Amino acid sequence: MAGALKELLGAAASLKLPERLKCARSKIDADYVQFENFISKNPDARIYGVNVFPGHQDRNPADALKFDKLQRELLVSHAISGEEPYSEFQARCIGFAKAYATAAGGALISGSLYDEICKAVCDPSFKPSVPRSSSYSCGDVIPGAHWANDLLAKLGQQFQLKAGEGMALISGAYIHVGLSAAFAQRLRRLWSLFVESTKLTAALCDANPKEFERPLQSAQVAEVLRYITDGMKSQKGDTPQDPVSLRATHEVLSALHMAISDFAREADRAILTPSGNPLMLGQDAKTPHPQASFLNFELTIRASALIDTLLMCGWCSISRTSYLLGGQVPGIALDGKRTVDDFGFIQWPKLMQAKLEVARSRGGHRPYVSGSATSYGIEDLWSFGVMTTQSAEEVMDEIEKILCMEILLGAACAARFKPDFVSTQLKDIPAEPHNPSVRNRLYAWAEGSVSLKQLSY
Repeated sequence: MAGALKELLGAAASLKLPERLKCARSKIDADYVQFENFISKNPDARIYGVNVFPGHQDRNPADALKFDKLQRELLVSHAISGEEPYSEFQARCIGFAKAYATAAGGALISGSLYDEICKAVCDPSFKPSVPRSSSYSCGDVIPGAHWANDLLAKLGQQFQLKAGEGMALISGAYIHVGLSAAFAQRLRRLWSLFVESTKLTAALCDANPKEFERPLQSAQVAEVLRYITDGMKSQKGDTPQDPVSLRATHEVLSALHMAISDFAREADRAILTPSGNPLMLGQDAKTPHPQASFLNFELTIRASALIDTLLMCGWCSISRTSYLLGGQVPGIALDGKRTVDDFGFIQWPKLMQAKLEVARSRGGHRPYVSGSATSYGIEDLWSFGVMTTQSAEEVMDEIEKILCMEILLGAACAARFKPDFVSTQLKDIPAEPHNPSVRNRLYAWAEGSVSLKQLSY
């Protein structure tokens, strides 16, 4: 896992401030002093969110002498969502994403406010309520305002906001970036579940390991393929050929590895990127300018590609499970039936397919197939980042269930028809698919599996 992403997730778990954030304090303070000097020397300069109103009201001047009142009213007017909040861990990641974006420079946040942000995100009692489904990501100002209001409530009325700090608190891509970081944490388990389900089903189906060989492949994928094929000695030769869902193991693994790696690298870059509006960026860094760093198209596109890959992996899992239960695998009866009067697992592939259709419906929307404009045309281009990350999360929920069902069905078939296989290759896998309590045990098993160590991104 890339450096900044790993660092942020570690901080959100431990609530300890990374050294990178500690070292940024003096630069943040110096930048804000420079901004204050600019204001004092240029009293007539109009600065977005500082002495002019936000959005399509940016032609209307505001009383620059009432900075705290203006900034607090900005937060109250934007904290309007009544949606359910993100999880506590997601909210922690959002808070640390804000700290990282501030540390990257350019934001109109003083050193004293930055200190309070850093204290709050490391305080286990700080549990901001950040609403879901409240942004199309042209600046995530509505969920951002909820986060900022909870921060100020923690600091109390005695804490005074300075020029631009209210706008700086709510503006930027930190909601999108924080959610993406929290989502990235789940990718290791997904990878492990897919590798383990592939290994199990391929072995039970007596797949030919020669079908997985390719002349060019990444070192990481090659290592995982060696893990999957370890001990496999197909007895059927090259004919009849296995279904494509098995023969394409290399291609599917490569696609999943690429999608996860690309998403993680882009999240890592986004964490370290200045984000807000306005920002003091450029060679002189003396004048704040409006810009659009709160858009993060690259991260949205990577999440969209990941959704497609997850859906493909779910489809692959169902196809090879159907082959396993289809009466074509020597030694395994149709539907995994023990007797002619046994229904076996006749309904399980149907349930897996139903979950794939749920995942397809949740991930079917693509960010740029539709769009519009708000603020009377001022906000006329969106990244859909928050929505796409949420869609990826919902898709992953269903794909994880599908992969768990594949593993459980494989373990059950092995227990029924290949007891020697159970003792050697299915250690610690819960083998009763009808038991509703086994999924968390299966997750724990996957998290501790050998393959978990073999994804480098």
